[in-house]
Amino acid sequence: EQEGIRVQTGCSVAQVTPTGATLSSGEEIAADLVLVSAGIRSELTLARQLGLKIDRGIQVDAWMQTSDPDICAAGDCAEFDGRVAGLWNAALEMGTVAGATMCGAKGAAYRQPVPATALSMEHFTLFSAGRLSGEGLREVVRQEGERYRKLLFGGDRLVGLVAVGPFEGAAADASQKFYDTILKGYGQADGIRSYGTVVDLLVAYYRDTARTNGSEGLTT
Repeated sequence: EQEGIRVQTGCSVAQVTPTGATLSSGEEIAADLVLVSAGIRSELTLARQLGLKIDRGIQVDAWMQTSDPDICAAGDCAEFDGRVAGLWNAALEMGTVAGATMCGAKGAAYRQPVPATALSMEHFTLFSAGRLSGEGLREVVRQEGERYRKLLFGGDRLVGLVAVGPFEGAAADASQKFYDTILKGYGQADGIRSYGTVVDLLVAYYRDTARTNGSEGLTT
């Protein structure tokens, strides 16, 4: 809001009108442009023509093989374990696995990446990753001035986080190391004590990854 952005919570857009939008609360907002972010829809025309098994996407196994084992699919058209990921990092991992499979060097199976989103503005930074809601999750929240950190644990495993505000972090190699521990399911039981460090390491990793790939401030 300090950037001049008004945030509306607890409501949704009920209707787009010629002059703007009407919210579910009944409030009308005038607008010159309405931007819709509604996810993706897989292109399945060729898959249908080939008789491949499809649902929301082209169904694949952990090695990106379709119902025809001689055909692989990866990226936004592929559905793994009932889900079309629609994320850049998922597509990258899928492509790596599919490439190995097509070369006859079937290696490690594909695993869903931890979903993460980053938003960076001049005076505002937001980062979230993993599971942010659900039954049985324990929340640890810390807020100091403009810094807000929320970690979510499932048992003794860190499964999600939300971070708002300025970030300080360790070097990229340290953040990569901690990111790997998250994927392996490490948590409090493995000696992690500082919640602030946990968040900053993950944020450092994703921010460095986004910069490397020329997409800082976007979903990574």
